[in-house]
Amino acid sequence: MSNNPLEQIVYISIPENMNRDIGSFEIDPSILLPVELPKDVEDWEVSELSWEMILSAMLKILAYQPEHEDADYYRSFIYAVKPDISVILTRSAWVKADLKDFDLAEEIILSLMGYEPGNIFHRLNLAMLYEIRADHYNAIDNQEQAFVYEGNAEAAFNELLGWDDVPSDAYYFAGIFFAKKRDFSRAIDLFSSFISMEPDKADEAQKDRIERAQKIILECETLNLSHSLYKEAYDCIRTGEEEKGIAAIKEYLKNHSESWSGWFLLGWGHRRLSQFAEA
Repeated sequence: MSNNPLEQIVYISIPENMNRDIGSFEIDPSILLPVELPKDVEDWEVSELSWEMILSAMLKILAYQPEHEDADYYRSFIYAVKPDISVILTRSAWVKADLKDFDLAEEIILSLMGYEPGNIFHRLNLAMLYEIRADHYNAIDNQEQAFVYEGNAEAAFNELLGWDDVPSDAYYFAGIFFAKKRDFSRAIDLFSSFISMEPDKADEAQKDRIERAQKIILECETLNLSHSLYKEAYDCIRTGEEEKGIAAIKEYLKNHSESWSGWFLLGWGHRRLSQFAEA
């Protein structure tokens, strides 16, 4: 099978005398329309053409070729035909993620990024999707794929945090991600930025996030989880240097014996070495 995601797309011309408007949008007969054909189709008739086949093709092109020469035309065309498509596709992406159909969820979010390149929330959704996928592979003990998607998530969070006017949610969810990576120094900075950006009159969801961020910051500072030995131990155990990680976390625990997270890391390191009694 081909790895080309645009393999099923063909281009059709429309009659020069066709001057149909879709609201305020005017179809340009000089621009070929992309059409996504059903898989395994041998004989396709133009009479079977539908709006969905055109929109699907345009979105897929925007996902994988956002700089396509007709990208702006596709964006205007899509909006004219389906102005609420961003909301619909965002919901669809998370439904697919819940069903563990991660490839399709990613493609949907990439298409939204191509459709609305200035919308930072699509990029936040991509970072969170990569994080969820990394968590999934960690849960089934597929460390190789977990590393890949954890790296993708970190790159996506770092990229969106470099934007102007970053929303507070981005700092919160990035803080959660880096806390899970045991990069507590970075997590504290992100959570502190998130809390400083929140309004005094926050809604219940915002209050819950502020409370959680404050709790993590307090725990990190109380147990000194940003200590270099703790981070070294975590990184070593994650990358297969369990004995080195165990030595580092034991050194950390000499001065932080009350750290439940430190004891957990020590147990995790022993388990990775199949030293189950010690674990």
